Parts: sequence; structure tokens; C-alpha cells
Amino acid sequence: MIANKKIFLLITTVWTALILYYSIIPAPEVPGAGPTVSGTILHLAAYFVYGLLLRKTVGCFSSSKTKTIVFSVLIGIALGAFTEAIQLFIPNRFADIFDFAADAVGVFVGAKTTTMI
Repeated sequence: MIANKKIFLLITTVWTALILYYSIIPAPEVPGAGPTVSGTILHLAAYFVYGLLLRKTVGCFSSSKTKTIVFSVLIGIALGAFTEAIQLFIPNRFADIFDFAADAVGVFVGAKTTTMI
């Protein structure tokens, strides 16, 4: 069981780092660029996987299904809010409420999905 904890913690940490990296790199300057459907789908997908990973990782440290889901979703929402906030200070990036909403929905669905598999 200790090996599982370490593996899930490592994979979740790497996924967190990837989300942060891709959220803070400056975007190329594109006239008229803004929120897109494909961007929203990317947010949903990235945070869906993050929700799965968080639920599995947090579940290694707690036996309460409800608490692990709630804690996982809160961590995911916090990361989504943080990444949107820091984009205010990055060239050619901007915070978007729809991206944040996609992050929150993705992490929630991902965390809930683990209870079905």
C-alpha cells in the first residue's frame, strides 16, 4: 500500500506541475485571441484527469469516500483559481471565468468518476 501512495503522489505531483507549466507560459500574440471551445475542452480534460488522480491520491490517505471527494475537488478548484489568477500577470494570457468553470466541472466529474470504477 505504501508503494501505491508514493506512485499516486508522484503521478499527481507531475500532473500538477504540467498544469502549472502550461498555465504560466506566455501565449503567442494572436490578434483577436480569446476563449475558444477547444480551450474549454482542454481545461475539462486536464482537470478531469486531475480529479481522477487527486481522488486516488487522497484516497490513499483517508478511508472516507465523501471526504476524499470533497478534499480532491477543493484542491482542484484551488489550483484552477490560482492558475487563472496568475494568468493576469503573464503576457498574452488572461483569466477567464469559463476556463475556471471548466476546471471545476472537470475536477468534480473526475473525482466522482473514480467512485464508479
